[in-house]
Amino acid sequence: MRFGICADAAQAAAMKALGYDYLEGNLAELARVEEAQLECRAGQLRAAGIWQETFNGFFPGDMPLVSRERDLREIQRYTARALERAARLGGRLTVLGSGRARAVPADMTRGEAEERFAQVARLIGDEAAAWDMSVVIEPLSAGETNLLSTVKETVAFCRALGHPRVGVLADLFHMHQNGEAPDAAAQADALLWHVHICNPLGRRCPGPGDGYDYAPFAQGLAGCGYAGRVTIEAQFREFDAEAAAGAEALRRLWPK
Repeated sequence: MRFGICADAAQAAAMKALGYDYLEGNLAELARVEEAQLECRAGQLRAAGIWQETFNGFFPGDMPLVSRERDLREIQRYTARALERAARLGGRLTVLGSGRARAVPADMTRGEAEERFAQVARLIGDEAAAWDMSVVIEPLSAGETNLLSTVKETVAFCRALGHPRVGVLADLFHMHQNGEAPDAAAQADALLWHVHICNPLGRRCPGPGDGYDYAPFAQGLAGCGYAGRVTIEAQFREFDAEAAAGAEALRRLWPK
């Protein structure tokens, strides 16, 4: 396994010192920054010897992906710009969560929404291929979106899509919120390309002895032969201290 954490480039050296292998950034935020800021971030990462290999937060909430008013040309232009910038910071994989942007509107059937979302996923997959990157669709809790909430239905969607650059993410928090078994990630099999982890009881950073049993989740990943990236995506109170505890927790779960 390779371990990462959602963190800014300014925190790169500290996270490298804690033993993290990569950082995960926010793509929608990256797409908005000035060129000088982008170059500064690249320099910080280069100096620290660690990169933002993964990105979440693909689309801003005000860019609809499945509505009747969507503009595929605008989506493509945005995607090309965002992925080019991510590649300059070491990006290798992006997470397509964006629950509000992908939500099914009231005037659309579920089947129509899935077909429109499939068009967007193909478009993103094609753009990602141009940068030798991959995309994973994130099953989100029902409170965050009404399209693709469980690992099972997201796997079925990606299998039907059949795009070589589009796979599945398993997020322990959303699995817990949806009542899925902790080992449900095993359903993704070879389509599981990325993982998010936190203590799902409060969306806190995992830590040794924090009261949650992560073993079934780890067993689910082992069940489909997963040996890729695991990112801590959590709500922090004391970032540095919790990040240190999180690194220790991941090492105990998956000794290298």
